[in-house]
Amino acid sequence: MAEFFKELKALRESKQIHLEEIHKKTKINLDYLKAIEDGQFDILPKPYIRLFLKAYTVEIGGEPEKSLNQLEQMLAAQENRPVSKPAAQTVITDLEPEESVQSDSRSPKKVRSDITKGISLLVVFLFAIFIIRKINTEKTILTLDETGPSEFVQEAHITPGDLMHLYQKDWGQEGPIDAEPPFEVNISAIDRLLYSVKTDQEKIDYKSMSAGDHHIHSFKNEMTIMIKNSQGVNIHVNGKSQPNLEDHSNPVRIHFSADSSSRTVKTDYFIPK
Repeated sequence: MAEFFKELKALRESKQIHLEEIHKKTKINLDYLKAIEDGQFDILPKPYIRLFLKAYTVEIGGEPEKSLNQLEQMLAAQENRPVSKPAAQTVITDLEPEESVQSDSRSPKKVRSDITKGISLLVVFLFAIFIIRKINTEKTILTLDETGPSEFVQEAHITPGDLMHLYQKDWGQEGPIDAEPPFEVNISAIDRLLYSVKTDQEKIDYKSMSAGDHHIHSFKNEMTIMIKNSQGVNIHVNGKSQPNLEDHSNPVRIHFSADSSSRTVKTDYFIPK
């Protein structure tokens, strides 16, 4: 039971659904999605743990109610407390004796009227849930940073498809890599940064970096970095700054290439079509 998050990850992988796809549909931070699959629910925003888990489970075709019950049992075991009973179930249980007593005395007309009212309320309730979820999905998501909770418009990573269909190359420059192998690339940014990195034969990895943070990646022969904009971004190779990177408010692609005959870095700057 405590390993239910591993079962969810296995279900996602069996259906060949990538975390990036779930991120784009639900706008849930990639780090939070990875935390769900690792069972690290303590790093998720506490008011949104169940909401994030439910949205994730729905996207992979799982059973959200079952996952929520398993989560509740796992958290209860960690906190050494009894599993809390869903409120709706308690209400229904309490009402059953009263309803059974009154059922014989109600007329068929009264029963039909009550059923009609119940269906109407259910439709209104479901419609309200749909509207709230649509607003939350398309506009905002709550995240945590070093200063506490803050609300922002969720951004999306730049993909190779975006560059092909939405942007065109404006200009580019090429120069030597002023470093010796092995190569270690340090990426830092003044503001929050969304970027992707593809190293040698590996798949594209989409990353999110907090303001003022830095990430380190290594490569042997090739590395491609795509960033939404290069304003306030610095890149160092083996501790040496790359002079070819200039501030640009649109996507930038940096490609490092190294072999026995040459070592070059090519930077392409894009603008919207």
